[in-house]
Amino acid sequence: MKIANPKNLVVVLRRIRGRRMAVALIAAAVLLISAGAMMIVRSNGVRHGATPQLAMPPAPGTPGAAAVPTQPGLAQFDDFQVVIPEGWERRQDLEDGGPGTKLILFGPKVAETPLFVGIDVYPLRAGTTLEQFVGQYVERSLPGRSPKVKKATLCDQPARMLGLTESGVDKVYLVAVYKDKGFVVGMIGPSGHLSENTQAFREVVDTFSFYE
Repeated sequence: MKIANPKNLVVVLRRIRGRRMAVALIAAAVLLISAGAMMIVRSNGVRHGATPQLAMPPAPGTPGAAAVPTQPGLAQFDDFQVVIPEGWERRQDLEDGGPGTKLILFGPKVAETPLFVGIDVYPLRAGTTLEQFVGQYVERSLPGRSPKVKKATLCDQPARMLGLTESGVDKVYLVAVYKDKGFVVGMIGPSGHLSENTQAFREVVDTFSFYE
């Protein structure tokens, strides 16, 4: 319910004379008192009985496509969302919108080289384990390489961190399985700057969240 602007009431009252002014004053008072009473009742209802509903991010309705962000920098997809940190730029022109790459970000420069983060999603056969998906991903996307592997988490889900360096570039892949889909959050940055690369990577990963 909208409450009348007091400045507008003053302008109206100045134009009214005699008894019409008195009527206008009474009407304005009743309006303000009624609005105040409604606000008090609603406030008491929340305090003493009603359970406030927590806002949950809506899942997009179009499979495989990003929804219209509900806030600046929020990228939403079928199963997850990411809040794009300051200093990172989304490159939708490089996203294929199908199985595979869902989100591509160009980040701040490290050693005069912009960081790159990509998030890939792959449909999996029901029951595929994390270890099985890691093996499949390495065989398909990193053939002939032997990345270092260590345990990690992605949004509280078990994950594996794969890392390797080649041609002066550090490559990190955070791999997880969720609801029969494989998720890979990958980063590429200049080698020799592990601390800076990792800090920037965490800025993105820490905003990642799955839909329940």
